[in-house]
Amino acid sequence: MVNLDPKKLLELGGHFGHKVSRTNPKAKKYVYTAQSGISIIDLFKTVELGERAAKKLESAGVEGKTLLVIASKKVAKNIVAKQCEENTVPYLCEKWVGGFFSNFEEIHKNIQKANDWIEAQKTGGWDHMLKHERVKLEKELHKVLKVYKGVLKLDKIPDAVLIVDVKKEKNALNESMKVQERQRLQGIDQLMSFAILDTNVNPDVVQYPVMINDDTEQTIEYMFTYLLDAYINGRKKFQASEDKRIAAEEKKAEKVKKAQEIAEKKIHEKP
Repeated sequence: MVNLDPKKLLELGGHFGHKVSRTNPKAKKYVYTAQSGISIIDLFKTVELGERAAKKLESAGVEGKTLLVIASKKVAKNIVAKQCEENTVPYLCEKWVGGFFSNFEEIHKNIQKANDWIEAQKTGGWDHMLKHERVKLEKELHKVLKVYKGVLKLDKIPDAVLIVDVKKEKNALNESMKVQERQRLQGIDQLMSFAILDTNVNPDVVQYPVMINDDTEQTIEYMFTYLLDAYINGRKKFQASEDKRIAAEEKKAEKVKKAQEIAEKKIHEKP
């Protein structure tokens, strides 16, 4: 895994936080100084936070855990959607769907409905419909896909969530925190939370915060790409391990089959 470059972050303007008057008290530990009334983020601390988050994301990938990325912010959504689609990582970039975590069973029914419609459309299931019926259903499918396109393959609450701008995605954050608390009380593995955030929020609301200017495409793209690459790298290792395991099981099964065939042949050969 490559290291983050503080010089690059400086060139991209990653050090510019919000106005001092809007800086969250708990974010001050990541602020180097103030300049012209603007909080200047300590980029060396940003590097530490980013590399810490990346290592955990890579570990999550190695363990085969599912990551959901949430980023409906205008300067982030296109970057996130493109990279997530290219790497088949679940994402929500249009808007947060209320109840996505707290009532996932009901939400999943909508996702499954969209999958069923897509399958029916591909296999000719719509061919018997009248033209106006097909047009109406196509519009409905388009409306659903606008929101759920990035999560069509998600069949359970994810193991980890990466949020871009927790202030913008406060509803998603609140639901994720409730899920974490419920899971903690049940004694099961908790939803891991990662976030790219700025000085105007409390960084302690997520387990793995990365403090950086989250208002420009350049800084978001640089940091998001770094974090996602770490997860993808871990997932590749997981897939390689799974392929190796499956190959070993198939080889073992083939040996058992051959042994059975030999045993049966010997039985039939007996006088």
